[in-house]
Amino acid sequence: MNPTQEQLILTVAYGDGNWLDRQQVDRLIRKDSEAKAFYEECMELADASQQIQLPPAPTDLVNQLKAIPDHQLQLSAEPERSRIVPFSFAGMAAAAALILFLFFVATGTYTQAPNQSGTPGNPIYSQQDIADAEFKAKLAFALIRRELHRSTEIPITIVNEEMQTIIPDSLNRISNPT
Repeated sequence: MNPTQEQLILTVAYGDGNWLDRQQVDRLIRKDSEAKAFYEECMELADASQQIQLPPAPTDLVNQLKAIPDHQLQLSAEPERSRIVPFSFAGMAAAAALILFLFFVATGTYTQAPNQSGTPGNPIYSQQDIADAEFKAKLAFALIRRELHRSTEIPITIVNEEMQTIIPDSLNRISNPT
């Protein structure tokens, strides 16, 4: 008998299983004597636990709890989740900035000015093209950095360390396409 079967037997013994679970346990205890003994033991424990009588709550405590407004009661340690949407605005803004950056990279990479010459795989860029690409990249990174500062999901120090090594290498490749 594996742990999944034990859990299924416990669920049915305590009355929490659905019809399909009860059928599976019934089939299992007919085939396996160990499962049948475990089911009977669980049923005895379930019956014993249902017979336990809890003492009544003190009336002064009940009255104190009734006096507290519902919005002040916190029933669990989990934070309140009152949002309808399961994602944050900062995350959406960071995703939009990333899409904008990819758009700038794609338009800067695949569009060529009519006065450029060279082979299709190795075009010759003018200083104005390089300056435009650098401006667009800085703009995209500024947008991403601004949105990442708003977001608490990604530590900005990690992004800064990664970008300090990636950006100069990328700009050198654009400036020196050899």
